Amino acid sequence: DPHAEALALAREGRTLEAVKLLRERHRGLGLAQAKHMLDELVAGRPASVPPAPRPAAIIDVREEDITREIRENRLINAIALYREKTGVGLAEAKSAVEAMRDRMRAS
Repeated sequence: DPHAEALALAREGRTLEAVKLLRERHRGLGLAQAKHMLDELVAGRPASVPPAPRPAAIIDVREEDITREIRENRLINAIALYREKTGVGLAEAKSAVEAMRDRMRAS
């Protein structure tokens, strides 16, 4: 059984490790999907994967809005706007905004 190791970890109370293992074995599997899969396994059901959640609607955010927030040293707002504009996750948005800030400082 390809999921036996994850199931064993879960039964030992090592849920986070089990979820991480499922995500490693099933590339592209989101955190919530891996947790759902683990819950199914623990319940004795076949390991089903729910569909990936649909991304939130991407609103019309202008890059000027993001750069204004960076200039005003409101990085949290800039990160939030970047996420709304692109639909990316928090870590990726933070890295992108920090890179934008660094480019703005350099010029």
